[in-house]
Amino acid sequence: MPSSTDSGRTDEDIAPVVLAAGLSRRMGRPKLVLPVHGRPVLWWTVEAVRRLTGTPAWVVVPPEGPVADLARAERWPIIVNPHPAAGVGASLACAAARLAPRPLLVFLGDEPQVSPDATRAVLAAARERPEAAAVEPTFGGVPGHPVLLRGPALERVRTLTGDRGARSVLGELEAGRRVVVPVAAPPPPDLDTPEDYAALLAGWGDRAPEAKE
Repeated sequence: MPSSTDSGRTDEDIAPVVLAAGLSRRMGRPKLVLPVHGRPVLWWTVEAVRRLTGTPAWVVVPPEGPVADLARAERWPIIVNPHPAAGVGASLACAAARLAPRPLLVFLGDEPQVSPDATRAVLAAARERPEAAAVEPTFGGVPGHPVLLRGPALERVRTLTGDRGARSVLGELEAGRRVVVPVAAPPPPDLDTPEDYAALLAGWGDRAPEAKE
């Protein structure tokens, strides 16, 4: 990821990572391949990350199935989580094992409305606070994504298992190694249930998602 003062990028070789190996239990079907304006949900997430960071995102996928098929068809850089039922911690550990010591900028595949404000704020804070092992945004005090992980945080992520996500690592960091960045913009909604999907389609309406940036 090259340096850019306009986007808030740092000079570090940060790797954008999209977590996309979940099982979609609450949706009842693979949510990341549901169509939005003729494209799968995950396509919009990955494309938004690429536009915001200037770098193709690594996508963590299950070994097989529609999400893995989509990622391979799109020729995205992929990391396979061989045990997707083990939870988000396993996906993060796979990403860290593959990409460390590069810092990770972690996004969620089921948040196609990636927040430009949060992304730029996290990257700017990472540049301004090089001693920080983690940078996370908050929306009205509620933690969100993307989360940047590097150094000791990255090492701890490599040992994650089950549903322990990045937040469990952030809580273990020493004072001063974790930076929280308040973001005034609303948080990107999750896509977990059929009602969430209906709301996503209604929210984007007739306009392509690019118009929402």
